[in-house]
Amino acid sequence: ESLVLFSALAPAVLLLPMLPFSFSLPHDGWHWFVLLMLGVFGGVGHWLLVQAYRRATTTALAPYPYSQMVWMIISGWLVFKQFPDRWTLVGAAIIVASGLYIVHREHRLR
Repeated sequence: ESLVLFSALAPAVLLLPMLPFSFSLPHDGWHWFVLLMLGVFGGVGHWLLVQAYRRATTTALAPYPYSQMVWMIISGWLVFKQFPDRWTLVGAAIIVASGLYIVHREHRLR
């Protein structure tokens, strides 16, 4: 739990001097709600990530970061109506395939 605390506390302390120059309060309830949910889901997600690394081996968790690229392509398409070009998809496929190959090879060597 201290990892979650300090990973949130350090950026807060480092960014605090910039607060007077750029901060403005949210204007309505919807923005407050979005900020609250951002904090809740970010905090819970980070805590779950720490718990996963505490309970499982790194090799068992290795494939999951490769799925982030796929999820971001999907969310960019759904939210922003942006679809990546051909070379971005080719590069993403190479990265994902390489990561999955490494995980498969490590699993087979055990």
